Amino acid sequence: MIFVHIVRHLNLYRDIFIHYFIKPAVCIPYPERVWPDNMDNNEMDCKSADGTKLDYPNGLANGFPEGTVCQAKCKETEIYGTWFSQTSKCECNDAGRCVFDENKIKRCEVAACTPDINALIGTFAEGFVNKNVIEGNDEAQFAELDCDEYWPDNHEDIRVAGKVKYGSKVKIFLL
Repeated sequence: MIFVHIVRHLNLYRDIFIHYFIKPAVCIPYPERVWPDNMDNNEMDCKSADGTKLDYPNGLANGFPEGTVCQAKCKETEIYGTWFSQTSKCECNDAGRCVFDENKIKRCEVAACTPDINALIGTFAEGFVNKNVIEGNDEAQFAELDCDEYWPDNHEDIRVAGKVKYGSKVKIFLL
């Protein structure tokens, strides 16, 4: 009976020691990271392993727990860029060293393009079936651009107002 009582006290002391004197292993993002917050001032979204939203400024200052996943927080009018990984996860080894698995993650980009046909010709030229229409033909003229989805002209995000929505189907008509 005395032995059980001593073991309980030792376990309690061990738990108190661990809680107050041994800090849990955490990830602190590398200062030179290529993350959207560091490069473009995008808002970041970090969640713990159980899906709980974490306070990003606090995590930068004090570290993120193992299993945390961070990514840029894109708005309705934004999409994830094409370069890098979309997320970075805090992983720890047996020695307690923790790092985020990706130093470069995608930023948010505007989910729209201009409806100005003249500004888009260079982008579309590679997709034309008959490239001779563009290359070496100074007389090629484009009548209009027909898109199936536009952002409203009065949209509160002026970056997309009146522009073609990302993912729209586009037709280009020649004169």
